[in-house]
Amino acid sequence: FERFAEDVLTLEAKPGKIQELRDTCGEIRTRESRVASLREVMQLAGKLVFLTTFVFDKMARGGLQGFYTWLTEHAYPTLRLDQEFPLSLSLAVSLDFFWKGLSLLQPRIHRLSERRTPPVRICSDAE
Repeated sequence: FERFAEDVLTLEAKPGKIQELRDTCGEIRTRESRVASLREVMQLAGKLVFLTTFVFDKMARGGLQGFYTWLTEHAYPTLRLDQEFPLSLSLAVSLDFFWKGLSLLQPRIHRLSERRTPPVRICSDAE
């Protein structure tokens, strides 16, 4: 709300949140065991969905496709959230995408004032 008087509202992630998510992406993608649990991938995907949808102005949501594919393959056979499964190539690419890209994003800026355009006049010679 720092620029609220200027009719501008900026949505930003909490301080340290971006770095926390980058660290999580980096830790999972470089994990020696090359496995991840359903719980950690679901939590990370949920946080990334929120950030890419509400906080940042431009972000390729297609980067989440690797998460969705991995979750679809592994969530249906079991709902044990702590069960671990091997990382797929698509999940590894998505993790790398967000690990590199999150620090480059700019917060979304909302303009609160209305833009007023002059009315359009339509004239006719019909009687």
